[in-house]
Amino acid sequence: MGADAENEDGGAESTRVFRLRMYEGDVDIPFRVCRSMRARSIRLSVDRHYRVTLTLPRRTPEHQGVEFLRSKAGWLRRHLSRKREPEDLFQFLVREASLSIDGERAPLELRRTGKAPAVRYSRGRAPVVVELGENGATEGDLAAVLHGLAARVLEGRTRHLAERHGFAVKRVTVRDQSTRWGSCSCSGTISLNWRLLLVPPEIQDYVILHELAHLRQMNHSAAYWRELTALDPRARERDRWLNDRGETVMALGRDR
Repeated sequence: MGADAENEDGGAESTRVFRLRMYEGDVDIPFRVCRSMRARSIRLSVDRHYRVTLTLPRRTPEHQGVEFLRSKAGWLRRHLSRKREPEDLFQFLVREASLSIDGERAPLELRRTGKAPAVRYSRGRAPVVVELGENGATEGDLAAVLHGLAARVLEGRTRHLAERHGFAVKRVTVRDQSTRWGSCSCSGTISLNWRLLLVPPEIQDYVILHELAHLRQMNHSAAYWRELTALDPRARERDRWLNDRGETVMALGRDR
């Protein structure tokens, strides 16, 4: 049990403990219970520091939230197990051996050649080659070369999807956002996170379509979701993928 507090939207907040069976045995997991005046459903989240938060609508009994937490034990176990085996960008690239480019998985090779880290890629020609340099590459080095590649290929993919679905995009930028996969401005500028190279092609396209849909609906209303679902009938499934697994990818490429 913990002391009650107040969260950002005026709801109550407290700390509880949940016993979770992990691979090494039972572990007591502290979690925050936040009552939100804006929440319409129960939500469970794990942030990049592996802090667990259970968000409840204002009138939802806490025991319902705890039952929801129990039903998500497998999901929670998978997320918290990553704390014990953190993966860096190099390890991720070795394991995946591909990047998402032009709606497909492009084979990736890592080579310890060249004087400095660099990327070699020509559209339509495989594989993508990342040169690690004579002395290897740091997390920041790898992030920089992949950011440069993303700046070359994500604009083309965005304009391709925009033309296919009848959108007019003024400008596309590729950035190193900390928490956001993309954004859309009122002026028609789409900004994308370079880490979209690291997610599956269908998730990359979903994020782009998500931002394109904002050109017609600058909100997340029911009308917006109808627009997005017309563009990608599996939009809700893609969104769940990002909620469940996106934070792990978002943490890659940051100097530790």
